[in-house]
Amino acid sequence: MNAYWFSKKDGCTQHQAEPAVVGKTDTYTGEIVPCHSGLHASPTPWDALTYAPGPIIWVVDIPDNAISHENPIDKYAASSRKYLFKLDTTKILRQFAAQCALDVFDKWSPPDVVREYIEGTARGEDKSSIRDAAWGAARDAAWGAARDDSCSVASVTASGAARDAACDAASYAASDAACDAACNAAWDAACDAASDAAWGAQRTNFNRMIAGALEKAGWRT
Repeated sequence: MNAYWFSKKDGCTQHQAEPAVVGKTDTYTGEIVPCHSGLHASPTPWDALTYAPGPIIWVVDIPDNAISHENPIDKYAASSRKYLFKLDTTKILRQFAAQCALDVFDKWSPPDVVREYIEGTARGEDKSSIRDAAWGAARDAAWGAARDDSCSVASVTASGAARDAACDAASYAASDAACDAACNAAWDAACDAASDAAWGAQRTNFNRMIAGALEKAGWRT
C-alpha cells in the first residue's frame, strides 16, 4: 500500500544514515514494533508531518501487513519501504504555517511587518526579504504579551496538536532560524481552547496542499 514519509533534504533521518532514493527499497529483518523498530510510514501527509525531521516528503510503498500504530492510525511499521516519489515541501510548509497563523489574527494585534509577511506567505508569495524582521517583531510582541498574560502562548489553529505540526512545519522549512515567523506569530497570539473542528480543517487543508503539489510535480496515484 502507498503511504507517506518525511526525510531531511539529504534523504536521511535521525534514524537512517543511508539516503532514500527513488526506486530503492529498504528492508528490515528484525521484530516489527511501531515507534521502536521497523520501517515507518504514515497513511496521510499530515500524519507523516508529526514525525518529520525535514521538508522532503516521499510517497512510499509498504507491505499490506504493516503493523499500525494508534487509533485512528497515524503510522505503520513495516519490514520494507520502497521509495516511489519525492517532493521538497519547503514552500508548502511555510505557506501552511502562515495560513494557520491567519486563523488567530483576530486574537491579537500583529505588527505591520508580521502581518505583511504572514498574509503574503499564505498567498504563496516569496516574503523571505522581510522574514527576519517579521520574526523579530513577532518575538518582541510575544514577550510583551507574556508580561501581561500568563496564557499568551497560543494554539496556531486553536488546537494544540495542529499548533505543534504547524510550528514543526515552519521549523523544518526554515534554514536560517529556529522557527519561522509565521509559526511564532501564531504561537504567541492567543490562548484559545482546543477545537477538533479547527484541527480537522487544518489536517484536510494540509493533505489537500500536498496532494495538489505531488500531482503538479508528476505523481499519479
